Amino acid sequence: MKIELRLFATLQQYLPPGTMGRKATIDVEDGLTVRALIQRLAIPPELAQMVLVNGQDVGRKQERVLQDGDTLSIFPPVAGGSVDGVITNLSVPRGREGSSAGGQLAAREVKK
Repeated sequence: MKIELRLFATLQQYLPPGTMGRKATIDVEDGLTVRALIQRLAIPPELAQMVLVNGQDVGRKQERVLQDGDTLSIFPPVAGGSVDGVITNLSVPRGREGSSAGGQLAAREVKK
């Protein structure tokens, strides 16, 4: 079966050789879990911070079984930055296991 694999930022180095851009269509066997594919791609678990299948957070266990035509998107950790001298920390708010409060990023101001 075929899935679309999208790796963002520093994770692009784990795409199959010859891939242009940040996505590739790859063949995987039936029954493969997200976690097993991440391991097969040799992506360190701590770098697979936000993992989505078809736009839905798969949760920390990453046990979702992939289906033909799925789009798997993997983002590395997101850290803070500075805009006009204000330092912010960005995070993905987590609710119950397997949810991420709609997958939206939350920013909070950090005093210097």
